[in-house]
Amino acid sequence: MHWFMLAVLGALPIALLVSPGRLTAQRDDPPEQISGILEGGWMAIGGEHTGWVLKPDDDPVSVIELDLACCNSEASALVDSHVTIVGRWMDKQYVERGTVLIFVAAQIT
Repeated sequence: MHWFMLAVLGALPIALLVSPGRLTAQRDDPPEQISGILEGGWMAIGGEHTGWVLKPDDDPVSVIELDLACCNSEASALVDSHVTIVGRWMDKQYVERGTVLIFVAAQIT
């Protein structure tokens, strides 16, 4: 029994690296548009963050976590700029952070 627990505990860090988060799609939702200041370089413990956030126009104190996989190179050129992003809200399941609502971009300008 002890060898089994050691094997499971030994594999846990590998599982965390391989699967840092999973999207649960809500694909039927219509696309939305959000605007604000784009920031990059955000981090969380265990790498559980997309690295991108938007400080929305209507509430610049808050932040919205973004998935910018569609347009990473365009986003890199727009850091600290005012942007408009078209996409959909989705839940992303993280190991440590749990379920986090993020905005998955389809287009950024």
